[in-house]
Amino acid sequence: MTDKKILILKNDRVGDLFHSIKGINSIINKHKDHHIEIILSNYSKDMSFLFDIKNIETNILNYNLNIYDKLSLFKKIIVNNYDKIYILSPKNIYFY
Repeated sequence: MTDKKILILKNDRVGDLFHSIKGINSIINKHKDHHIEIILSNYSKDMSFLFDIKNIETNILNYNLNIYDKLSLFKKIIVNNYDKIYILSPKNIYFY
């Protein structure tokens, strides 16, 4: 495994997650040798078993992002220095 990091943001409800499974697994398969982190909403956290996962870390973020959540996410992105970030969520995370 390389030391490259990939972040996937999917902070929405379970139904929207089901529509993105193929895309997320495509990203995972494309970057098999990278450390991959997926951020799911508290509504879809129990669905992480749907991904073809070995070296993947799953984290949970509130569905409705408050200012603390936004700042925490921004800090996480800055501190971890991700090589690629995939935003698959129609939320106000887009503004980052």
